[in-house]
Amino acid sequence: MPNADRLQRLNQLQETLLAPGCLEEKLKKITEGVVEIFNADFCRIWLSMPGDRCDSGCIHAKAKEEDKICRLRERCLHLVASSSRYTHIEGPHSRMPFGLYKLGRVANGKITKFLTNDVVNDQQIMDHKWAKGLGLVSFAGYKLQDTNGGPMGVLALFSKQSITTEEDAMLEGLAGITTHVIQTVKAEEALRVERDKLINILESMEDGVYIVNQAYDIEYINPVIEREFGPVEGRKCYEYFHDRDEVCPWCKNQKVFAGKTVRWEWYSAKNNKTYDLLDTPLRNYDGSISKLEIFRDITERKHSEDMIQQLAYYDVLTGLPNRTLLHDRLQQAIFEAKSGNRPLVLLVMDLDRFKEINNTLGHHSGDIILKQTGDRLRIALPETATLARTGGDEFAVVLPDTDAEGANRIADSFIKSLKEPFTLEGIAINVNASIGMVTYPGYGDDANTLMQYADMAMYRAKNTKSGLTIYSPQHNQYSPERLALISELRHSIDSDQMFLLYQPKIDLKTGSPVGVESLVRWQHPRLGVIPPNQFIALAEHTGLIKDLTLWVIKESLKQSRIWKQEGLQVCVAVNLSMQNLQVPELLKQIKLLISRSSMAPANLRLELTESTIMRDPERSMEILTQMAAMGIHFSIDDFGTGYSSLGYLQKLPVDEIKIDKSFVINMMADENSIAIVHSIIELAHSLRIKVVAEGVENKETMKRLTLLGCDMAQGYFISRPIPGSEVKGWLELGAKGD
Repeated sequence: MPNADRLQRLNQLQETLLAPGCLEEKLKKITEGVVEIFNADFCRIWLSMPGDRCDSGCIHAKAKEEDKICRLRERCLHLVASSSRYTHIEGPHSRMPFGLYKLGRVANGKITKFLTNDVVNDQQIMDHKWAKGLGLVSFAGYKLQDTNGGPMGVLALFSKQSITTEEDAMLEGLAGITTHVIQTVKAEEALRVERDKLINILESMEDGVYIVNQAYDIEYINPVIEREFGPVEGRKCYEYFHDRDEVCPWCKNQKVFAGKTVRWEWYSAKNNKTYDLLDTPLRNYDGSISKLEIFRDITERKHSEDMIQQLAYYDVLTGLPNRTLLHDRLQQAIFEAKSGNRPLVLLVMDLDRFKEINNTLGHHSGDIILKQTGDRLRIALPETATLARTGGDEFAVVLPDTDAEGANRIADSFIKSLKEPFTLEGIAINVNASIGMVTYPGYGDDANTLMQYADMAMYRAKNTKSGLTIYSPQHNQYSPERLALISELRHSIDSDQMFLLYQPKIDLKTGSPVGVESLVRWQHPRLGVIPPNQFIALAEHTGLIKDLTLWVIKESLKQSRIWKQEGLQVCVAVNLSMQNLQVPELLKQIKLLISRSSMAPANLRLELTESTIMRDPERSMEILTQMAAMGIHFSIDDFGTGYSSLGYLQKLPVDEIKIDKSFVINMMADENSIAIVHSIIELAHSLRIKVVAEGVENKETMKRLTLLGCDMAQGYFISRPIPGSEVKGWLELGAKGD
């Protein structure tokens, strides 16, 4: 056959090998092609595979000399394809010792090929008599190698005619094609095996999983998805999940098809559920990328979070925002007013003589009036305003983009709306109100200050029966004392006027003490002992809180060392301020304090309020992560009064949250407080976070917390704050709640 024809036939053979098929079929086509194209007597393909006890099947098993029998060799050449005279791939000639004879030497790379056109006389051919009997003239063997150049096998042929240089080159090229075929098929098979493993895993998952290609064809859904959304029935993914006939943005996620992983939440209107979705690129054996998406049903968790949000930030009776949410809205409004140089007004309104209504008609009638009051006030407000019930018979309104004149008109409309009597069981009830107003800018630049000034103005209006009073500095009777206290506070730390008390914390299951919290007090030389609620805000306002916090940590570690010398291992908790988190040297400062105390970092637990963390989440995450790496423990204090989501909590190195005492104190009288506490415990436990209840003041509350699954508690029923010298005695006597 002319060489041009041979090249054409080789190209046709190569095209044939590109079609799908198993390895054995493709190798058989190669051996048949060699016999036909090169007029070979027969052709064989040997592949290197693990050796075994070749008692049968290896050519050496027939040898008479014992030392030539191949036993326990690491590798052995297996005959996997053969054509023409010898077509069998089993029997005494179907195995060849790796590294021996011409085939073995070519296979292990000692030589890359072997070619002879004098088989009968070539001393390297093993069986001359056999070759002569068949009339063979030539033999050629070509190395098959893996992607790293390592030996993989041999393509060999015998012929009754000589092999020319041109034919040798073509055969060597065919050996390269054979290598590529083997590598490709094995790679595809490996991918199929891994894909099958993946499918087995996906089938057993509790989460829903589906795979879609870039043409939006659904390639796979696991049983969970099918139960949730039904059978695919040939629909595109946007038709299946959305009942749409066009590609939706949700499906058109090019980030995943570009190789990036994406996580997000999705609400399905089709089945009224919320899912946590994780989109991951899945590379196919042909190099294309499909999208593997994991569905996790978080409907119940979202419902619980929404319930906590509703109970924690909205008034149950009126449905209005409560004081906590009002504070946040006011702070945000101040920020926007400052940024845009716009006015802002805060109104605080209190119903006059409301206590008389409750005492005369009962609390049920009082509740009806409060609800109707909220409804009347809403009507008089612009959409941008925030109306809140801040407690009892008190309401407050944040009015963005409103000056004093505009707020006066709204306040007048409030008073007029209340002039119409409320009718309860046929009785007409007249209700009046007193309103305090404070404007921004002008007096204060934070929510707490504006709330304080608006309250002062409201009480002024109530006392003077004027209906409405606008705040003026003359209403603030406490400013001189406040300024004096700030001045004295600056010297209190250096002059040893501060001291610490420690409030124990117990395990509710065992009753055993599990740590203490450091609580600072001010021994004022003139005013006596000043509680923290009267000077911590001043320390925060003046920046003295940073030095005060470091002093508390130093003294707590010093006391912890004393307890250790007394044979006690007590973890002491210290409150950390937001201002401390803003100090670049905080990590160095705490490291130095721990080093000087000779105590382990694990003896220190730092507590941050939920609102403190959420003021600067990124900074909080950075500092907490660095200190957690040192071995320091962290708690979130006053949990339930801020805006942290439980999804964000799981990112923080926090192992404990403390439920705000305002919920715990009201538990036995308020079912809503119980619901909030129970929801917080359940959700925290789902994130493997322990829960501490603050403000436990009676046995009934502690028992109820235990039944709800709360882990730890502290409060006056367990122990009042005590000096460090009394802690050992308290621990030895045991918790009061036992």
